[in-house]
Amino acid sequence: MTHVPYKGSGPAVVGLIAGDVQFAVQSAEAVKEHLRGGWVRALATLESNRLEGLPAVPTLAQSGLANLNVVNWYGVFLPAKTPHAIIDAWERELLALPKDDGFA
Repeated sequence: MTHVPYKGSGPAVVGLIAGDVQFAVQSAEAVKEHLRGGWVRALATLESNRLEGLPAVPTLAQSGLANLNVVNWYGVFLPAKTPHAIIDAWERELLALPKDDGFA
């Protein structure tokens, strides 16, 4: 297996559809329209439970790969030279999100 780096999900999905790569690990959001259009096929979800929007797609464990553990990590990043006032504003907004009734 060879890792083929792409500059984002969009180009990676295009590479998958074009046959430049044989498989890709992508978010459901990145491929949902291509799934609907029949351009790609979902083999398994990396989540511990089946996805509500893709109930026919098994999890890795259900596919026989129970020992493969995949963990996603997301962070909030700003450019290195962002002024402290902007960093502080972002921090205030992010900390306020869980208190917002509209935040899900």
